[in-house]
Amino acid sequence: MTPERPLRVVYLVVVSAAIAATALLVAPVAIHRLLFRRHRLGVLVLGAHRLALSESRYSGSR
Repeated sequence: MTPERPLRVVYLVVVSAAIAATALLVAPVAIHRLLFRRHRLGVLVLGAHRLALSESRYSGSR
Protein backbone atom coordinates (compact mmCIF):
# COMPACT_ATOMS: atom_id res chain seq x y z
CA MET A 1 0.00 0.00 0.00
CA THR A 2 1.44 3.35 -1.03
CA PRO A 3 1.41 6.37 1.28
CA GLU A 4 -0.95 8.12 -1.13
CA ARG A 5 -3.78 5.66 -0.53
CA PRO A 6 -4.49 6.56 3.15
CA LEU A 7 -4.37 10.24 2.24
CA ARG A 8 -6.88 9.64 -0.54
CA VAL A 9 -9.22 7.93 1.92
CA VAL A 10 -8.91 10.82 4.39
CA TYR A 11 -9.52 13.29 1.58
CA LEU A 12 -12.66 11.47 0.43
CA VAL A 13 -14.01 11.31 3.99
CA VAL A 14 -13.41 15.04 4.51
CA VAL A 15 -14.98 15.98 1.18
CA SER A 16 -17.98 13.73 1.88
CA ALA A 17 -18.48 15.33 5.29
CA ALA A 18 -18.26 18.81 3.75
CA ILE A 19 -20.87 17.91 1.14
CA ALA A 20 -23.19 16.50 3.80
CA ALA A 21 -22.77 19.59 6.00
CA THR A 22 -23.48 21.90 3.07
CA ALA A 23 -26.60 19.95 2.11
CA LEU A 24 -27.87 20.07 5.69
CA LEU A 25 -27.18 23.79 5.90
CA VAL A 26 -29.00 24.58 2.65
CA ALA A 27 -31.91 22.18 3.16
CA PRO A 28 -33.96 24.53 5.40
CA VAL A 29 -34.22 27.00 2.50
CA ALA A 30 -35.80 24.36 0.28
CA ILE A 31 -38.08 23.21 3.10
CA HIS A 32 -39.11 26.80 3.74
CA ARG A 33 -40.15 27.28 0.14
CA LEU A 34 -42.23 24.11 0.25
CA LEU A 35 -43.95 24.62 3.60
CA PHE A 36 -44.32 28.41 3.98
CA ARG A 37 -47.22 28.72 1.56
CA ARG A 38 -48.95 25.80 3.23
CA HIS A 39 -48.94 27.68 6.57
CA ARG A 40 -46.95 24.91 8.29
CA LEU A 41 -44.71 27.21 10.35
CA GLY A 42 -44.33 24.80 13.30
CA VAL A 43 -43.12 21.97 11.07
CA LEU A 44 -40.85 24.39 9.23
CA VAL A 45 -39.15 25.73 12.35
CA LEU A 46 -38.73 22.29 13.93
CA GLY A 47 -37.28 20.79 10.75
CA ALA A 48 -34.88 23.70 10.23
CA HIS A 49 -33.73 23.43 13.84
CA ARG A 50 -33.02 19.71 13.51
CA LEU A 51 -31.12 20.19 10.26
CA ALA A 52 -29.04 22.98 11.78
CA LEU A 53 -28.12 20.74 14.72
CA SER A 54 -27.17 17.94 12.33
CA GLU A 55 -25.02 20.32 10.31
CA SER A 56 -23.21 21.54 13.40
CA ARG A 57 -22.29 17.95 14.22
CA TYR A 58 -20.79 17.48 10.75
CA SER A 59 -18.87 20.73 10.76
CA GLY A 60 -17.73 20.39 14.38
CA SER A 61 -18.92 23.87 15.32
CA ARG A 62 -20.61 22.73 18.49
